[in-house]
Amino acid sequence: MQNLYFIFLGVLVIGLFISATSYSRLIRAYNKYNTRAYINITAGQFVIGAFNLLNLPQHKIAISEKPLSDAYSINKKVVIISRQHFDSKTVSAIAVVAHEIGHVMQHKSGSNLFAVSYLFQKLSRVADFLLFPSLIVGGGLILFSQEYLSLGNSIFFLGIGLYISTLILKFITIPLEINASKRALQLLKKERILDADELKGAKKVLKAAAMTYVGSIFYTLLRFLRGISRSFK
Repeated sequence: MQNLYFIFLGVLVIGLFISATSYSRLIRAYNKYNTRAYINITAGQFVIGAFNLLNLPQHKIAISEKPLSDAYSINKKVVIISRQHFDSKTVSAIAVVAHEIGHVMQHKSGSNLFAVSYLFQKLSRVADFLLFPSLIVGGGLILFSQEYLSLGNSIFFLGIGLYISTLILKFITIPLEINASKRALQLLKKERILDADELKGAKKVLKAAAMTYVGSIFYTLLRFLRGISRSFK
């Protein structure tokens, strides 16, 4: 049992290190390959071209003023592109928006993983809102109220269930993001948007981005452990 404790502690420390350093590694990779690509198109023009290539006339682009806020809105069928990327012709910018096109391709193909991830995203929003209140209220009832001990247990374990649903989403997100990056790189290669060296740079940027999702798993675990400790104070 003691060995399992040390293994868990070791994994947690490594995970928290990844969590703490993943964003800075992403920024370093992004800045390193934030150089002009050989092809003379902007990231925004690439997305428009991808819509035409994939026969997606109903999809649209929205511009975000927040840096590195690129995303894909499933319900609205909108690819959100940060202002810094929309007019940029760099390898990093094209790689980032191509990743979002990878999600569009997953959506179009009816990917089961994409559908499951979308469901857990909905559940995760509810879980994030109720997680800490359920742990604190449940823990309080367990500690200070024998009369409502059963109710406290139910509320506390509801919080654990909500946490597990959030953690499942984090695990599902990793292969989903890796697959989106794979689709993006294949598209960039097939359409000759980036040359061989630029593709290597794009792959490193997207790999660094994927590590931020790995880090988020351990950050979620740390939040959960904090929530439990607070509920029993």
